[in-house]
Amino acid sequence: MEGENFGYIIGGFMIGIVILAFISALLSYPIQLNQETANEICFNFTNVSGVEADSLNGRLICELPSFDSTQNIVIKDNNK
Repeated sequence: MEGENFGYIIGGFMIGIVILAFISALLSYPIQLNQETANEICFNFTNVSGVEADSLNGRLICELPSFDSTQNIVIKDNNK
């Protein structure tokens, strides 16, 4: 009886190591997004139009546009 319990403990430990290695491998795999999807995710996070997404080492980086005084200048040429 004692030998059977020890076998179950070792077997459970080995299965746990395999499951842990599998989960670790899944979490370390970088997710690749196309530019449009990444921009949409950044927009949903920030709710700022014109936000640009970039990736660095598997991380999604959202770059907000800089708002300066030139944004509000509109130049019309020949009544266009």
